[in-house]
Amino acid sequence: MNIFQQAAKTSLRFNTTMSGRIAVEDLWTLPLTELDKLAISYKKELESTNTESFIKTSTTKNKILQLQFDVCFAVIQIRLEDAKKARTAKERKELRSKIMETIANKKDTAMQAKSLKSLEKMLEEAEAEEEE
Repeated sequence: MNIFQQAAKTSLRFNTTMSGRIAVEDLWTLPLTELDKLAISYKKELESTNTESFIKTSTTKNKILQLQFDVCFAVIQIRLEDAKKARTAKERKELRSKIMETIANKKDTAMQAKSLKSLEKMLEEAEAEEEE
């Protein structure tokens, strides 16, 4: 079972300083800085409660803390990856737009470089095509 299934199954909640007690789905809209603070707090709490023992199994509290940390960390990673993809898509769109603008400018420049006689002939041909 993946961590999001476990979180849903156990009705996992997160205590935040900004929004109070929230559900897993609320992590997706929480500001990334707040989400980072939350993950850090769970990590610190986990580290402080982990007593190394080879005969004791981890407590339920530790399992919940670990799940809370894992879910927060996963949401952070996914959101960072989504932001990176959005930036890349925006950059590609801007590049495509710039290329199209440059092509249009080059066509205009090429058109302006033509002789008057050539331009008049092109105009006549275009008007003839419109009449058809």
